[in-house]
Amino acid sequence: MNGKTGLIVKAAIVEMTLVALVALLWKWRDAGLGSLDHGETRRLVAQAVTLLVYPLWLAAGWGLARKRLASARLTPSAEHLRWFETGLMVAALVLVAIQAWTARNFIMDETLGRGAMLRGITVFVGVLTAVQGNFIAKVAPPTGVGAPEPGAWSRTMLKIGWGMAAIGLAIVACAVSLPTRMLLPVMLVAVTALMINSLIQRRRLRPPLGNK
Repeated sequence: MNGKTGLIVKAAIVEMTLVALVALLWKWRDAGLGSLDHGETRRLVAQAVTLLVYPLWLAAGWGLARKRLASARLTPSAEHLRWFETGLMVAALVLVAIQAWTARNFIMDETLGRGAMLRGITVFVGVLTAVQGNFIAKVAPPTGVGAPEPGAWSRTMLKIGWGMAAIGLAIVACAVSLPTRMLLPVMLVAVTALMINSLIQRRRLRPPLGNK
């Protein structure tokens, strides 16, 4: 993972953490410091914690990705690393935008544009998934002892890419046709389907026990 990717992700984590803290202090000040009852204080803190979920989510994903890359016994190709880094940077920027809008509504005590934002985000995620699926289908195989054969790797990545493209287009279709209350379940189902697709295809790359 190159330094540019790490810098962008770190900056996003710091920025979102500061936004969450500033939003809490701003809202607390406007409500009157020390004048809130216990229930109101708990509500404000809970909303601020929700804002903190964004940087924590990104930090956890980044940390797990770094750990996985560091412990990998095979060396990913430059194309594969570029695919991974691009997705991580886009995710960081999207989370920054979503959290900024959420913080704005929290401070103003509004839900302005919530439905439109949810639809826009869902469409964006669907398009990004389809594009990433098209790209991953073409990445070169990793190198090192036990690396899969190029033919087997290409077939596996092609199936993963097709799955990502199909799921991405399905997300877009759901985003423009379903009620907003259904978008979160759609995203959960889509993420589950992506994980299952990737796990099934990657298991086929593992050599038989007798060939290890």
